[in-house]
Amino acid sequence: MLSRSPYATAVSLDDDGTIVLHLRTQEYYRLNGTAQRLWTAFDEQKTWTVEQLARHLYRTAVPFKEDGPSRADVQDDVEAFVETMAGNGLLTHVS
Repeated sequence: MLSRSPYATAVSLDDDGTIVLHLRTQEYYRLNGTAQRLWTAFDEQKTWTVEQLARHLYRTAVPFKEDGPSRADVQDDVEAFVETMAGNGLLTHVS
């Protein structure tokens, strides 16, 4: 299971995405639209598995696009998001 790090805080820039700040390192990360959807999923539910996040993203974002990505592409995007965010200390693994 994954959750947001207690050292991460975010500010929404409306249609321009979201900026996430790591409070310890003082590094900023700008999220694109897909990453923003994934980040805000943690507002709805505190912990997710990678598979749950992928299903959530596919269910909430892809049906609105006729030529949207496949489930496999969504899974790859979620895995890349988790790897990047966890690698930078913005998501943590919880039991």
